[in-house]
Order: sequence, then structure tokens, then C-alpha cells
Amino acid sequence: PTRRSSDLVMSTGTVDLYFSHGAGIMGAGRHPGPAKAGRELAALAAQLAPNVPPALELNMPKPGYVKLYVLVDGIVRGQGGRETDFGEGRSSLSPLFHAAHHVMAEMRRIPPPAPDA
Repeated sequence: PTRRSSDLVMSTGTVDLYFSHGAGIMGAGRHPGPAKAGRELAALAAQLAPNVPPALELNMPKPGYVKLYVLVDGIVRGQGGRETDFGEGRSSLSPLFHAAHHVMAEMRRIPPPAPDA
């Protein structure tokens, strides 16, 4: 089965990554790289949100597809499409897609916690 994930970035500085199988990475916003990338993602989401239609359903995309949701001013907005369209700049939300990937890349750079002695 394909492991799907969803990124959660809040303007409060929270940066979390959740996987469809239940695991996740929480609290990445305490680290400088994910915190900066998260702020950039949140600012871009706020800028693009007026052009995104309200989301009528909140569900995971099927493999090969992406759904981007933003919550701004109490309104959940969303747009979906083929992952290749987002990745190759053929969607108006391609910049948001790439910004979310930047957050995930910064999260992967967080060093693992030191083992307990």
C-alpha cells in the first residue's frame, strides 16, 4: 500500500507531518529550518487562499493525485489535481505544493534525538 502523508503548518509556528497509517512527526517548528519553511508556507497559503474555492469535502487523494487544503479566516479551502500538474507548474497552487515539499525537506534535515544513556 502507498503511504500518504499530510503536512500541517500553522501560523502559530506549529509544523507537523501526519501519515495515513497513523504515525507522524510533531513539533518540527521548534527547529529553525522547518520553522522558517513553515512560516513561508503559511504566508503563501494566506496569499493564495482567496483564489481557492471552499472545500466541500475533506478527504485524502487517490494515488497520483494531490489535494491542498488551506484554512484562512475560518474557511477551509481546497483544490486537487494530478501530482504531476502541481509539480510541473500547471496548477495555480503549484507554488504552494512546492512550499509544502520544502517544509518536508527541512523536516528530514532534523537530526535524530540522542539515544538515552
